[in-house]
Amino acid sequence: MSMSSWSLTARSCRLLCARYLLKLLKCLDPDSSEIPHARSNSGNKGVFHLSIDVEDDDDDLDGVEMHHLHAASPLDDDITREHLTRNIQFFGEQPVVSLRNAFVVVVGVGGVGSHAAMALLRAGVGRLRVVDFDRVSLSSLNRHAVATRKDVGTTKVDALKAHCKAIFPEASVHAMDAMYTVESSDDVLAPWGDDGKAPDMVIDAIDNVDTKVHLLLTCRSRGVRVVASGGAAMKADPTRVRVGDIAECAVNDVLLRAVRLRLRKANGNADVPLICVASTERARMALWECPDDVPLVAAGDAAAAAAPSGNATYADLQVVPGFRVRTAPVVGTMPATFGLVISHYVLCELTSNVVPMDPEPIARALDAQYRALLDNLREMETDAYGDDGEVHVTQDEVKYVARELWHCLPATGVAGGKNGKDARGGKLSLVRSVAALRLARFDGTRPASVDNLILLGWEDAEAHYASRCDVAHFVTRHGEAAAALARRCCDRARRDFMYDTNLVGDSIM
Repeated sequence: MSMSSWSLTARSCRLLCARYLLKLLKCLDPDSSEIPHARSNSGNKGVFHLSIDVEDDDDDLDGVEMHHLHAASPLDDDITREHLTRNIQFFGEQPVVSLRNAFVVVVGVGGVGSHAAMALLRAGVGRLRVVDFDRVSLSSLNRHAVATRKDVGTTKVDALKAHCKAIFPEASVHAMDAMYTVESSDDVLAPWGDDGKAPDMVIDAIDNVDTKVHLLLTCRSRGVRVVASGGAAMKADPTRVRVGDIAECAVNDVLLRAVRLRLRKANGNADVPLICVASTERARMALWECPDDVPLVAAGDAAAAAAPSGNATYADLQVVPGFRVRTAPVVGTMPATFGLVISHYVLCELTSNVVPMDPEPIARALDAQYRALLDNLREMETDAYGDDGEVHVTQDEVKYVARELWHCLPATGVAGGKNGKDARGGKLSLVRSVAALRLARFDGTRPASVDNLILLGWEDAEAHYASRCDVAHFVTRHGEAAAALARRCCDRARRDFMYDTNLVGDSIM
């Protein structure tokens, strides 16, 4: 272990030991209104000081645990700052302050929702409202983020809250033991505590179509940002989990397909823009029937051991009668992946995308097509400049530019050919083709390197090279918005390939 790592660990131990000492002092004299408040003096070789601050007891308002932060900033507390050190290095200090002040509602804390909630908590989100009516069962332990056998029989929200308090006590967690319904929707989306803060984002991890659709429509009508989870059950490949618009996420997702149809019906047969997390994989197996009259012992369910008289059926274990007639086979890694992807998307949104989540599309392109893009680039360079000597790009870099940088979408929004127009900034498309696209250098005064290439429809590419890749001509033809997008993508390539370290934040270097 390096000296710096040892110093950090020793400091953490001192701070934590002091905190537990203070808790012990409070237990010894619970009526005292003066509670020592711990602070460290890092400028004095780690010498630890105790100062006496007046601290009120924690309030409990309507079931919401309110932890008072005595520091002027949510990051002034030494332990909180050290807990969030890596996040501060990744996002920057002000975005992490935004996370500490954020309010997120997670509806459904089973396999997907529990992992999403715990990841948000560990990242420093200050206020979480977790909503679920269900209880922890033995069969849910294979996928729940934190529940143990000791939690079996307790509500999922209370089990989650207990673990949250142990991991990040500075956060406030509201455990709402309720089913999301039309009647409970106002309470679920209600402002936080006395300060009236509305939810910054909502995570929809519901697995029932009716309640899912109502939540999504309610969030839309109230202007609350929401991200929805597709079905994680009956899927086997975590590498195929994607973030996208519901129009394409629903292709191989039975749950989202039903939700999309209902949303379209409620919106005049037009798609409702909605960011979802789903798998492009088709279901690998069928739902498992759970007839109400089948004894648990006959079905081999472990819960039968706790059933009275040994004659209990699945109907006896239903929290809501008729709610789950069938269950979906699921391996715990899939809902965990869904939940972590959702939480990362939410973190990026709450930090104003200072480090944006930019999902790579599933492009219908073979290596031969990327070679064709490179060959076409060389051909147009030769026609415009007499040779291709300024093409400083490899086939792998062409693949990066097409897939990761431009997401197989043209800079101008017009692909040409049968693809017609692609609405950049509209729905987040997952499957695209590069057949109608051409690579072109953006700025004719610079070589055709990875940080100076854009994707255009073939007609626009020919017109751009006819102007010898003049940026002013590009602006006149396509507008300043398209030019600004091209500049941003070129800057990102320069940063990703470390061509310009001034574009790379200190936290990355």
